[in-house]
Amino acid sequence: MRKFLCLLIATLGAILALTMGCTHTPTSRLDTSNIALDESHCTRQNYQQCLVVGQSILNKAVRTNNAAEREGLFADAAQVLINGCQWGDPGACYDLGMIYSDGKYQAKDYKTAQRYYTQACNENLAMACANLGEVYLLDNQDKKAGQIYRRMCTEYHDAKACQISEELQRGITHSSYFAER
Repeated sequence: MRKFLCLLIATLGAILALTMGCTHTPTSRLDTSNIALDESHCTRQNYQQCLVVGQSILNKAVRTNNAAEREGLFADAAQVLINGCQWGDPGACYDLGMIYSDGKYQAKDYKTAQRYYTQACNENLAMACANLGEVYLLDNQDKKAGQIYRRMCTEYHDAKACQISEELQRGITHSSYFAER
């Protein structure tokens, strides 16, 4: 029940942020700038902390002017998030998808982003499903995108997903729309 409530709160917060025009980046979901955590807080028994630790490390990386230090911090954050994702935290999987799909922290890698978004989407994290559909479109996989948008339409009653799903079924592609964003 606690896991469901956490996912619900995270999803509602993301929806509110999107409706207010906020950008969706891993570090925008949680302000961890004043949290003194390190990798030792991310354990299999306490895997939910991996998301907070990973975001804390990403925040440090963003604030540093030293390129070598920033690169090392990004690698550390990715490893912490990978652990959290492997141990069952869909939020950590979602953040990894963001890292690989937006290109802010490293080169874009849609295949890797799809893998992490799929894990989070399979745990019913709606925002991961939305991003997975978008990444499929960006990677010219309209059929898979259509399947994800159909799922979002039926399971989450997302009107935009229903519209995109119907248009994809009619052969209208949305790749150019998402590429412009």
